[in-house]
Parts: sequence; C-alpha cells; structure tokens
Amino acid sequence: DYADGVTLCAYQIADGATVQVAVAVPQRQTEHIAQVRRVGDAVEFFWQGAAPARWSAQLPGQAPVSAAGAKSLTLALPA
Repeated sequence: DYADGVTLCAYQIADGATVQVAVAVPQRQTEHIAQVRRVGDAVEFFWQGAAPARWSAQLPGQAPVSAAGAKSLTLALPA
C-alpha cells in the first residue's frame, strides 16, 4: 500500500484554501484521498474515507508529526 507511511507536506497554502491529493493504492481501485486546508495560522490535514494506518504531516521548517491511527491532524504554522 503506497499510502502506508506517507507524509503529507503543506507549502504556501493561502488562508481559506483547500488542496486535495490522491495517493494511489495499486491493490485496490479506490485511492486514498487527503485534503489539506488552511484556516488562519492552522493547517488541517484530513482523509476522506479510510485513512492509512500510518501517516504523518509536515509544515515548512518543522519535523513531520505522526498521525498513526487518526483520520485528521491540525498543525500550527510557525511564527
């Protein structure tokens, strides 16, 4: 499963914008769909449908943050 262990990286997303990304899953016809949304100084990462068992999210200048077992994660933009 290509999505297992994936890191979603968000760069220069405008306030109020939502970006969608698809992660292929060769063994299935359905891919994993993630959305990343910026709301002020927060960036929300969330999966439509099932989330991969292991995944993480990363913002510029920060280390990846694990979200294993979760369907969403919110990170604060660096000051």
